[in-house]
This record gives sequence, C-alpha cells and structure tokens, in this order.
Amino acid sequence: MLGKFEQHRGLLPLRLDHFQLFTPNVPDAVRFYMDMGFRLSEYMAVDGTDTPVFGFLQRKGNPHDIVFANGTGPRLHHFAFVVPDAAYLLYACDVAGSHGFSDALEHGPGRHGPGHAMFVYLRDPDGHRIELFATHYQVMDIKNEPVRWEAS
Repeated sequence: MLGKFEQHRGLLPLRLDHFQLFTPNVPDAVRFYMDMGFRLSEYMAVDGTDTPVFGFLQRKGNPHDIVFANGTGPRLHHFAFVVPDAAYLLYACDVAGSHGFSDALEHGPGRHGPGHAMFVYLRDPDGHRIELFATHYQVMDIKNEPVRWEAS
C-alpha cells in the first residue's frame, strides 16, 4: 500500500486551525477583534509604517486563529487544517494527484514567513482554497510583543 496512493482515502487533517479573510480595512478589523479579547501575534506593515496590511490574531496560543489581509471584502481567502508533520504535505499531494486532483494543487509545499509553518494550498471542487500545514509555534506568554513583518 505504500505507493498505491490511489487506494488511500482522504487527507485526514487533525483539526481546523484558522481562517484568513480579506477586508478593506485591516486596522479596523484587528481593533474590533482585539476589543473582544484576541491578541495580535504578528502583523505585516507597509515599509516604514506601522499600519497593518495583514493582522494575525490569536486566542488559543497559536500564532493565529484568524488572519485579516488587505483586499476587497469581506470575503474568505482560505481555511486551514493542521496535518501531523511536514512530510504529510507531500503525502497529501501524492494522494490528491493520484485521485485526479493535481490541478487542485495551487501553491506549495512551502514555508510561510509569519507563523513559520510548512504548507500547501489546494482548491476544493467548489473553488474554496484549503491550506494544509504542519503546525506552527505556540504563543504561551501573553506579554510577548507582536512580531512585525515588512510588506516587501
């Protein structure tokens, strides 16, 4: 069965992890969720400013539970599922390809800057973007300052 990916069924993600949404006003979206108790873990700002064009917010100790990206919206960019480890991303690509979904593989495998997770993006039959990723670091100290990324 090792190489008979066509006989494997499903990709077996461990859990739903986060959503990324487009919004025309990232600072307002970030502020709204922070007022509800979310913490800003990372953000991406236009070079030389502190105005976020991406905001990574968390509640459960992950780097992000919800991500806001500057863009036409509100609308969904993707939802993400955790997989056991980075090697599983290649396995998921093999299984998807063997079932005729190679065109659904959109990007990756690769590594994100924010969050540092290994990932692959796929499209489901309806066109929704799904991210599979190997888990990211944990944010255990609420006193940690948000990590700033340059947009460039």
